[in-house]
Amino acid sequence: MGLISPSFGDHVRRLRRSVGLRQRDVTARGGPSFVYQSDIERGLRDPHLKKLCTLADALGIGLADLLDETPRPRLSAGAIAFGRELNEQPQPVQAAILMVLRAFARRPPER
Repeated sequence: MGLISPSFGDHVRRLRRSVGLRQRDVTARGGPSFVYQSDIERGLRDPHLKKLCTLADALGIGLADLLDETPRPRLSAGAIAFGRELNEQPQPVQAAILMVLRAFARRPPER
């Protein structure tokens, strides 16, 4: 019996689809081969740490997020792209943008 839960393959498939990627896209981004991914998603492989790291990198997420099967709200592709772009900005720019977003989040909706 492997260390990865039986539902891990479904979790990987959901993550991949939530970022709008096909298995071939993940491979093109440096992830495991199409066949290897397919085996993971169908529960036929118990991937080792190096493959998990390359898979997480190709999906644009951290290893902890890949291994955490806790259900999360789905983010749109635009929200994911915004988050990636925000992470590439200098810390003062990130702080300013987040301050503006928080201010809008606290405002009551206009009628």
